[in-house]
Amino acid sequence: RLGDYCKNGKKEGLEQNLVKAIKWYRKAAERGHAPAMVALARCYDGDKWEKSRWSRGGRSFQNYYEIESLYRNIDDAARWYRKAAELGYTPAMICLGKCFENGYGVEKNFSEALQWWHKAAELGNADAQFGLGIRYECGYGVEPNFTEAVKWYRKAAEQGHAKAQVCLGECYESGDGVEMDFNQAQEWYRKAAAQGNAAARFLLGEIPEEKERARAFEGMQKNRPLAARGDVAAQVALARFYEEEGLNGGFYNLYHEGTWYWEETDPFFYGLWANNRKAVKWWRKAAEQGNAEAQCALGRHYRYSSLMNNYSEAIKWFRKAAEQGNAEAMCCLGDLYANGQGVEKDLSTAREWYRKAAALGDERAEEALKWLKN
Repeated sequence: RLGDYCKNGKKEGLEQNLVKAIKWYRKAAERGHAPAMVALARCYDGDKWEKSRWSRGGRSFQNYYEIESLYRNIDDAARWYRKAAELGYTPAMICLGKCFENGYGVEKNFSEALQWWHKAAELGNADAQFGLGIRYECGYGVEPNFTEAVKWYRKAAEQGHAKAQVCLGECYESGDGVEMDFNQAQEWYRKAAAQGNAAARFLLGEIPEEKERARAFEGMQKNRPLAARGDVAAQVALARFYEEEGLNGGFYNLYHEGTWYWEETDPFFYGLWANNRKAVKWWRKAAEQGNAEAQCALGRHYRYSSLMNNYSEAIKWFRKAAEQGNAEAMCCLGDLYANGQGVEKDLSTAREWYRKAAALGDERAEEALKWLKN
């Protein structure tokens, strides 16, 4: 408690002071107190969530970055997360899983990460169950598996986890991992909306007041049932919508009100196109039906996303799009061959793909050709 008071300040007459917070957390942690171990680890990991909290409200009691330079130690953070996880503390298991996913303080290991996620989920942690659902749905560090995704979404949703309720509703709406059932989808959306989840309200038909966004949302609402029935144009339109909203921090971030362990460092939290789970879902469906734009977009996700990162898969989808005349995919293939990512480095093949893209007017490919020439 003393650690919390020093960290947060304005309680019990104590000033906000990270140095003292670390001191008290360490004392409790060394006595085997698992929550203190996690609190101490979070002081060491120096994550952005902590920085935003410490600077909130214009507080300047201490310079966080000076403190961070003295105390940030991701190796120690991972060590304390592991100690707490081995004591059976599920929040620590989640954090340790993310350490393994990102290579923070440990060697990156998706298999080990998944084991810790599963341990926490099987012990009933709803956040872990939701996180597993996300990973199985999108193929983050694991092969996509909608049946498993639905299983874990349901477990979290039945515990009242609003985000999981929305995701489970979406699975019912699109028939992923479960028989399509629009009534069930609406029921789960209503449960989430009753908890104030904004994404659920929009999925139930609420339209934003801003005129430009209202038009976009109305289009999204019209495309949802068409996309679920396999209409490629609607699937592509939905993917574009979610990617654009992700870049603008709009609808996508409505899935993530509030915070939970390391949420801001999660690929599925950021409003970035490269990690937008909803866009990935619809790009994949359209790509599997042969749409070149979707194939190229899916290739980008495999190329850039930290958890989906798989150059072999990226090459596969870029090649499919390139064979249909997609210039961006040709240029991306050139990049991968030029850098030896997912294939043996081959500047000759890279030039070939750049030339094909440049012939179609791709300016980036033209610049790449100049660079290779020099």
